[in-house]
Amino acid sequence: LQFLYFIGGRGGKMPPKKQQFECDIIIAPGVKENHLKMIQGDDEMLEKLLKLEGGEVYVKGAPGESGVVMCSDDRTYDVTVLETTNTCFLCKKSDSGDKEVLGWVDHTEVLQRAPGNVQEAISAMMQTRHSTEHYISNLRASRAEILSQLEASQGVLHNGEWALPDKEETTAALETLLRIGEVEFDLDCFTEEECLNKLGEYHTEVGLLGCIKSYCDKVEGGYKVSPLKVALSYASQLFGVNRTWPYDTFMQEWVSCCPSIVVPTPSMLEGFALITQSSKTSRSVTYFPSASLPLSPPERFKALFAEQPQWDKDLLHLYIKPLLGPGVKESQLISRYTREFTISGKRMYVPF
Repeated sequence: LQFLYFIGGRGGKMPPKKQQFECDIIIAPGVKENHLKMIQGDDEMLEKLLKLEGGEVYVKGAPGESGVVMCSDDRTYDVTVLETTNTCFLCKKSDSGDKEVLGWVDHTEVLQRAPGNVQEAISAMMQTRHSTEHYISNLRASRAEILSQLEASQGVLHNGEWALPDKEETTAALETLLRIGEVEFDLDCFTEEECLNKLGEYHTEVGLLGCIKSYCDKVEGGYKVSPLKVALSYASQLFGVNRTWPYDTFMQEWVSCCPSIVVPTPSMLEGFALITQSSKTSRSVTYFPSASLPLSPPERFKALFAEQPQWDKDLLHLYIKPLLGPGVKESQLISRYTREFTISGKRMYVPF
């Protein structure tokens, strides 16, 4: 399909510049081709499409409650249908070059950038094993965004399909890895193959891959057991007993239950638990992981202020960082959902 792209032209003024380019539009079965008559968007979005000369643009979804999106290689845009418009077009009448006014357009679709976050949909789909291409074909987001969310999920790629490891087996596999792996191979640098070969008689491949993904970091040449991820795993077990602990008691229990390769520190709890002053002489620690909060900005801020009525900027940053991305700045979120005030020289934020 051929695009005629106008830069500017707002407020009834004639567009000062136009460009023409071609790219393939691949339309999913759920979208009727005649639904797309005009594409209108901001300059940033159109500049993005301009870079797709010879590339592909996908239209996904079906008109209705779920909506339709347009996807470039790495970005997703919402498609909004305008039922009425007073726009008219001057179009070619024939190959001779004569032009005529085509008429008033009664169906216009405007593209607006969307977050493209599909984490919840991926979590639901992972109850059954699917290939990567199945996710890309069925989710309303770009390929790059879907791949990023798959990597960030709890799922693992096994024999060409994404599988969801059993949490209990993953935890058990960690204990086996720490006990046997330290003798059989180097926990600071080992490969998936080494882990599967040495520990395969104790756990399934999916469970071991889940253990590597949950508790290890990628390094040059393989993986390394992450002290932070291991420490938080043992912290989670303590929080399974009590959501809130006296600070000193929690730290003592945490240090005693962690393996020798891990030295727990309070900084490890950032974005995972809240340390608060429960009285003038004592503190408490409460389980409140950022990863468990909604990814919708209104819902996340609602959950934050339900947990505690006011937040300082550094702590708030830890909990809204997952919402940030192209076109979504921290300052914008804070100004939209919070109100700032100062207490004892410190900036604090409360619900707007």
